[in-house]
Amino acid sequence: MKLLKIEFENIGIFEKGFTIDLTAADRVTESSQVANIYRSIYSQNVVAVTGPNASGKTSLLKLLRLAFKIVIHNAGLDDIGPISGVINDGTIMKVDFYNEDIFYRLISTIGIQDQLQDNKYYFKDEIVYSKVKSEVRNKESVNEFEKILLRRSDVTNNKNNFLKPQDSIVSIYTRNDVIYRDTISATNINIYHNRGNDIMPFVNLFDNSIEFIKSNNEECEIKFKNKDKQYTTNIFETENYLSSGTIKGSNLIFTIALVMKSGGYLIIDEIENHIQKKLVQILIGLFTDEEINRFGATLIFSTHYSEIIDVIDRKDNIYVLVRDQDFVSKVIRYSEIVNRNDIKKSEILLSNYIDGTSPSYELIKDVRELLCKLVNS
Repeated sequence: MKLLKIEFENIGIFEKGFTIDLTAADRVTESSQVANIYRSIYSQNVVAVTGPNASGKTSLLKLLRLAFKIVIHNAGLDDIGPISGVINDGTIMKVDFYNEDIFYRLISTIGIQDQLQDNKYYFKDEIVYSKVKSEVRNKESVNEFEKILLRRSDVTNNKNNFLKPQDSIVSIYTRNDVIYRDTISATNINIYHNRGNDIMPFVNLFDNSIEFIKSNNEECEIKFKNKDKQYTTNIFETENYLSSGTIKGSNLIFTIALVMKSGGYLIIDEIENHIQKKLVQILIGLFTDEEINRFGATLIFSTHYSEIIDVIDRKDNIYVLVRDQDFVSKVIRYSEIVNRNDIKKSEILLSNYIDGTSPSYELIKDVRELLCKLVNS
């Protein structure tokens, strides 16, 4: 199964909604950057989200997580995680996906029944559209749906209905073995969770001084090269012996291996957090390595640092978040604003060519003036 496009309307922070297209819009010349789905339709192996502080990157990733968990994991709205303040009463989620030779579109309207209830979110309405792949002749026609396959009312009006208000009707069509993972809730939490000694290459990429790590659900045994002493520690205290980057990096590669086995999806918020830039580039490069990423797994990540974006060859898999003069967040597809690919993407973003990607001169000037005043007072 492949997710093709995710759209949200009536969203708190994104007043005009947003669309994240996971397929290639530009011409495909390098197959390692994408995975073929059908004819001229390709899914992106890497999707980057960037933008200044407080532009909505984490909120956007949480909404993508909502879509992935509902469609891939068949999770209910009560199993998704924190989305308060982002979802409104009447938020609309649209997800286009491809599964077993059929293209689908799910349109879900989410309601809020009571702000004080634990299960306050529910599905007001849902429609699933479908068409067989022979009806898709080009990239444009994949976005056109007419045939309604199922309405939520068709299920809920059935006296034998067992569907909870928090569960989506899409689960009827999406049961499969595709793996989805994300690190959104663990961006600033580091707990070593790998098992076995055969994954030491994952660890040594980030710290080659470690001879072995053996861990279970409670403890870690750690031994360093050229040292006789062996350390035993609680898994929650491994940061006393291992760097944050070593823990996060080795955990990520282990997760990448799981995701790649099924051609699945991995979302990483603040990919540069605790990890050196070159190692971040290596992690991204794993998804564009055809020998490793044989089944077309997709990495979706956010970053504050535009320089990391330079490792990405394509333009149509980069999304830039900015806030307008009314402080409303907007999601811009880089390729729709920038045509040239001979200038570093970081230079474009840092130059404020796309308005709002860097602090304004006035804001910097205000900071300098206040600092001068405080220092000299």
